[in-house]
Amino acid sequence: MAPLRAAAEFGRDMADSKTEPRWLSLIGNSGTGKTHLARGIWRAWTDKGQFYVKHGVELVKHGLFKKFSKLCNEMRGGAFSVFQSCADTDFLVLDDLGSEYATEYSQRQLASMLDQRLGKWTVITSNLSMSDISDIDVRIADRMIRGDNEVIELNCETYAMRNKDEQTNRSE
Repeated sequence: MAPLRAAAEFGRDMADSKTEPRWLSLIGNSGTGKTHLARGIWRAWTDKGQFYVKHGVELVKHGLFKKFSKLCNEMRGGAFSVFQSCADTDFLVLDDLGSEYATEYSQRQLASMLDQRLGKWTVITSNLSMSDISDIDVRIADRMIRGDNEVIELNCETYAMRNKDEQTNRSE
């Protein structure tokens, strides 16, 4: 499935309270639009998807948009509960998984947090391949493809190179 269509369907499904939560993982080279799509899903959710009605009362769902490197830095700074906050939130965008050197401890925390996120709305972006993610921890790769979770690989030229090609074509 095309990345834009996958992101749009994910956002639509999230807004539909009857749809079972799932994950969307966007993987591929740097500069291919993974974070851009994740931010689009996040904006749609903050605009309308974070509210729900229970017994006639409008309630708010909680969400987090976290860069993996910042998550690791927060943990190194002593904020050990940050992984649990990510596990507990209703919607999580985990951006750039694998961008930071992860210690064995942070890898275990990440695997545990993602295990707790099964059945919750989650978007993951990563420059790593599924094989690379499996090398970090096979449990993470397994959860990314489990059930209705979807992995979309973006294999295209980076945005920076597309701009250079366009500039070259215009000057000719």
